[in-house]
Amino acid sequence: MRSQLAPVLIVQWEQLAVSKRSTLATKAANLAEAIANMGYSPSHGAQLAQIERDIKGIDEALASVNQPLDLAYSLDGVREFAATKLTDLRALL
Repeated sequence: MRSQLAPVLIVQWEQLAVSKRSTLATKAANLAEAIANMGYSPSHGAQLAQIERDIKGIDEALASVNQPLDLAYSLDGVREFAATKLTDLRALL
């Protein structure tokens, strides 16, 4: 059950992240349009910069979730651990 739950949670998190990113992108477009129509203001500029940072953070989080696990490295680590423990066990016998 637990192993089946993790992929479901990841998919739900990705859907929420994509939805949040879409909302932020819409806000950024609206702010950019306001700046174009009314001229630059420090307040709008700061808001736009924050939204862009938030979008970048979501993009980075989504990219890291979609990275495949490096199982070869993990298997090498397990082999090394097992070999060390077997050596320790032989020394005890």
